Amino acid sequence: MAAEKTGPPGAISGAAASSSPGRPENSSTSRTASKPPNWKIVGAASALIALLATGGYFGYRKFWNGGRDSAVSIAVLPFTNLTGDSTKEYLSDGVTEEMITSLARTQGGQLHVIARTSAMSYKLSHETVKQICGELGVRYALEGSVQSEGERLRVTAQLIRCEDQIHIWADTYDGDSGQILKFESNLTDSVAQTLSLKLLTGRKPEYVPTNAAAHDAYLQGRYYLSLRSKEGFENALQSFVSAISEDPHYARAYAELAVTYNLMGQYNWIGTNQAHGQGKAAALQAVEADPNLADAHAAVGFNKWFYEWDSAGAETELLQAIQLEPSNVDAHHWYAMVLMTSGRIENAEKEMRLALALDPRALILRSNLGWVHYMGRQYPLAIQELQSVARDNPNFLTAHYKLWWTYSVTEDFPRAWEELKTIVHVISTPENEKRILLTYDKEGYAASLHALSTSSGTTYTGSMVDAARCMNFAGDKAEALKFLQMAMKRHEGWMMFVESDPAFDLLRSEPEYSRLLQEVHAASTQRH
Repeated sequence: MAAEKTGPPGAISGAAASSSPGRPENSSTSRTASKPPNWKIVGAASALIALLATGGYFGYRKFWNGGRDSAVSIAVLPFTNLTGDSTKEYLSDGVTEEMITSLARTQGGQLHVIARTSAMSYKLSHETVKQICGELGVRYALEGSVQSEGERLRVTAQLIRCEDQIHIWADTYDGDSGQILKFESNLTDSVAQTLSLKLLTGRKPEYVPTNAAAHDAYLQGRYYLSLRSKEGFENALQSFVSAISEDPHYARAYAELAVTYNLMGQYNWIGTNQAHGQGKAAALQAVEADPNLADAHAAVGFNKWFYEWDSAGAETELLQAIQLEPSNVDAHHWYAMVLMTSGRIENAEKEMRLALALDPRALILRSNLGWVHYMGRQYPLAIQELQSVARDNPNFLTAHYKLWWTYSVTEDFPRAWEELKTIVHVISTPENEKRILLTYDKEGYAASLHALSTSSGTTYTGSMVDAARCMNFAGDKAEALKFLQMAMKRHEGWMMFVESDPAFDLLRSEPEYSRLLQEVHAASTQRH
């Protein structure tokens, strides 16, 4: 999608983010409707998700190389749009996403659920359920369809055992969209009885909003946040604020509001102080409203890491999020980044692979695994991983940024230039692109880097850390230090990456560089 080509080269959100030195993921299943969906119907449909997810786990078994115990691994396949109206594709997509989210948040991680990005990649696939299960490494698949007519809604779902493709359970809701919650207890009982599920005990049930307007606004916010565009973020903010105003106890709305602020600051679309303050306040309100909400602790952890430079505090929160919800991809992803910027490369790689086990087709996770290799100075592995992403999606700019960095630090300047040309073509105006290309032809690679770092003709304003990295590749230590000083004054979150990034090896003997790193360490005890 177009938004894939805009945004900071260092963004790392996944899911939620995110997002990703790079951009939001480019996917053929991206929803780019010009007008908001019928959120009342989506809200009703998503209630079915909670019904299917409520219940239990399917007996213990090992999953992931991390050795966690799990009942079963499952993939929710994209629900089919049977409305006969292509403009209602959002409805089947919404049901699919809510199903994945709800299943992943039940049973304290006893259910291994393939995340949205990987599941939705099969939307246009003609592969059989058995083939998809084999590729994703799951034992069960949940598939279904959605139909709607006015206020009437019909959602069907069936659980399939992958090894023999036997349909071991199926159910249908058919009725008024406003009455679907009455179906909850019967559906939960039928799922539990069919699969001999056990109810999770020992934890207070999650708060469920009774205000339909609050839930509708929350769903709108989730939709807009998934677009990972500037307009999408702005609309998401409005939606989550609306949800909270309708229901001040809505913990998930606070958590998603926190994520939105966190990522908008990371993408340089709002100021650091606003992102830090508003994001932290919303995240802490989410924790207060529901201490058992993993997304709330993950949002606190991200905020502590990126805006307060508090790696220890971030680690505590992210580990708590993982304990509460072992299938939380964002928590694993962000924890991997905390470990990476703390120089714990081996642990960062392990954590990133755990995230990938949950979302194996997520380009941002694959790219950031390459980033971990780069930060660990395992350059052949970094190149291999990043090239595979670029082959799968040539428009995924994150991979090109990381390849540019890797080729530059290994002094493979011809290949570095090829990657930089791809980047410049996306982020620059035609006039500025022509100027940079001419500079390269006349004066070489270093001169073209100077032209890029001093350019105002780009669609990406960038961070000062990015500019410093660029100047290091040009061999200009004085300019690199100047940009790092500016980044320090702005309290850019990207300063967290400077100490471990090979791009800054040129500066390690410079007193000013050491002083800046000391400031970063000192600031971590002052901002929280």
